[in-house]
Amino acid sequence: DGEARGRLLWRADAFNPSVIAPSPVPLSEGRFFMTAGYGSGGAMFRVSRAGEAWRVELLFKTDRKQFASEQQTPVFHDGRLYTVLPSDGGGDRQQFVCMTPKGERLWASGPANTFGLGPYVLTPDGLAVLLDDVGTLSLARVGPDGFRVLARHELMGRKGRDAWGPMILVNGRLFLRDSARLYCLDLGGS
Repeated sequence: DGEARGRLLWRADAFNPSVIAPSPVPLSEGRFFMTAGYGSGGAMFRVSRAGEAWRVELLFKTDRKQFASEQQTPVFHDGRLYTVLPSDGGGDRQQFVCMTPKGERLWASGPANTFGLGPYVLTPDGLAVLLDDVGTLSLARVGPDGFRVLARHELMGRKGRDAWGPMILVNGRLFLRDSARLYCLDLGGS
């Protein structure tokens, strides 16, 4: 807006980890969730404006065992947040987890379903596509009631290295990579 362009509107100091890889996740009603690894956990904020005054409110914090991410940006889908817990995430470490916007953890994928630092996407119809650190791709049905694996494939032949890059789903095609190769899979759709 003219003279205001580039001016600092607000800042939040209530969550200040030393290293942040995931991006903030916007939700409804002016809320956004931030997270980081290395023991940082996460924080839910609400930003509001009255006239020219901005207000930033810390709604709650999560610890590293409840809901946090070291590498990937959590996904907000159908009113719930999803992420892979970091390696210091306690008994559920490296599992895919689901949390409500009020901070209630609904479920973890279970010890047979761990994903390292791996990336993930959610399809519009509630399927999670997840890649683990060495290139095994999993397809799971997710929702408020839990996580159910539908298929698993060793896409990179267990030779995948550092398969941490964010993946993207565009027009039914899934793009993903490890440190050496880029893959494109046709998952159907338009």
